[in-house]
Amino acid sequence: MASTPALVDRLLNQLKGAPAEVALFLDFDGVLAPIVERPEDAYPPAETRTELERLVGLYELVAVVSGRAGDDVRRRVAVDGIVYVGSHGLELNR
Repeated sequence: MASTPALVDRLLNQLKGAPAEVALFLDFDGVLAPIVERPEDAYPPAETRTELERLVGLYELVAVVSGRAGDDVRRRVAVDGIVYVGSHGLELNR
């Protein structure tokens, strides 16, 4: 069985075949940012932001969906070109 990074790379390579048809929906807490003791301390690492910037340039839609307020997630991720969806889908921030 391939390692997790190898599986992710293989999946992303498949998606490269039709980038205009791809939408990536990512969660914030526990996916883009590590789970921390105090929620106000959660931020994605710099390398995660760099990867998000790369993905925004490749795919039709990159979205971050969170239970947090959309403006809060936008401020914490701080990557242009992402669609931020807060309050478990009730808020849409473009």
